Parts: sequence; C-alpha cells; structure tokens
Amino acid sequence: MRFYSIVLAGLAGAFALSAQSTGPSAATGLTAGESAPAAVRAIDPQDWTRAWAHVLEDRDPLEGVQAARRENPVLYARAGAPGMPQVPPPRPRAITYSNAFYTRLKIHRYASYATLPLFVSEIIVGEKLYDNPNERGALRSAHSGLAAGIGVLFGLNTVTGIWNMREMRHDPNGRRRRLIHEILMLTADGGFFATAALAPGHERPGHPLDTTRRAAHRAVALTSIGVGTAGYLYMLVTR
Repeated sequence: MRFYSIVLAGLAGAFALSAQSTGPSAATGLTAGESAPAAVRAIDPQDWTRAWAHVLEDRDPLEGVQAARRENPVLYARAGAPGMPQVPPPRPRAITYSNAFYTRLKIHRYASYATLPLFVSEIIVGEKLYDNPNERGALRSAHSGLAAGIGVLFGLNTVTGIWNMREMRHDPNGRRRRLIHEILMLTADGGFFATAALAPGHERPGHPLDTTRRAAHRAVALTSIGVGTAGYLYMLVTR
C-alpha cells in the first residue's frame, strides 16, 4: 500500500512540475511559449508538497492534495481547476442620489444658460466704458448690474456644484470630466473676485484716472470670462 502511495505522490509531483513548464499544458490551458503566474496555476507545487508529506506520515497523498485545494479555493477556482467552483467577479456598487441632488442639479443647469449672454453683454458694455472712462450714466449702471449678475450666477453655481460634487465623490463615471469643469469654474470664481477688487471706482472730477488699475481690472476680467467660458463649454460638449 505504501508503494502505491509513493507512486501517487510522484504523479502529483509530476503534474505540479509540468504546470510550471512553458510547453502546452492541459492543466493550465496555455500554449507553447506561455507561462502562468503562480497565483493562477491549475496545479500548484503545494500539491506535490502536501502529497509527499502525507506519504511520509503513511497517509493517503490524495488527501494532501485535496487539503491544499481546500485551503486555497480562490486560487484554484481562478485557474479553472476541474471540479472547483468559479468565483464570480465582484458586482459594481449601485450609487443612488438624493432628491435634493437632482433639485440642485436642475438649478445649476438652468442657471448656467445665462453664462454666455452675461459674458457677452459685459464685454460689450465694459469695452464701451473703458473707451469712455468719464461716462457716469446708464452705461456705468449697466456695467455694474451685469457684474452683479455674474457674481450671483457664479455664487449660486459654485454652491450647488460643490454640494453635488461632494455627493458624487464615490461615482467613478465622469469623474475626470467633473474635476476639469470644477477646476476651471473655481479658477474663474477667483478671477471674478480679483476683478471686483481691482475695480477703479468713480474717480472724482479733476483727478487723473488710475490707468494702471483700469488696465489690470480689464485684463483680469477678460481672462476670467475666458476661463469661465471654457469650463462652461467643456461641460456642455462632454455631457
């Protein structure tokens, strides 16, 4: 009986060694020139080790092989070993959003439609005011009103956007697109804040204009409008 046990252990070792070869293998399903990682071989060298240990203990070597496979079921299941259960891939986790999320999304989306009209109007009025710095009538009032409108729009969309981004932080779909949009719009937010801080204000009659401040105000405003337009169009096109 011990002789047959040694023979069986030898066969188990032969199969284990053949699984490591680079030739065709029925155990691994590989063709010539291919080799499988140790973590996915159908017959592992542990088969030989455990079988030989059982022979030395005068026990059935097949029990050693079966014990090794019971200890590493995932290893053999991934390798497609005969008679072993296949491990299904993990299911993607379902992501749900609150009703408030969709309300904020609707507000954010509909408010953003005013972005380009406000930008275009502000550029036209701002350029006219830049060319006529002493204008103190309707043109200056329109410029201030449009600037306030842009501030309200970006303040509203910043709050709703960041709030929804926080709720979407676990959703991998479109994460890169959302991140790019967020970076561009937050950059525009900072630019508009700096534009307001650089506003020259109403110069008193008889005092020279601060041309340096006016030029900086205009440059920062146009740059911020450009960045905001890029962020808006990027999300609009890739949505």
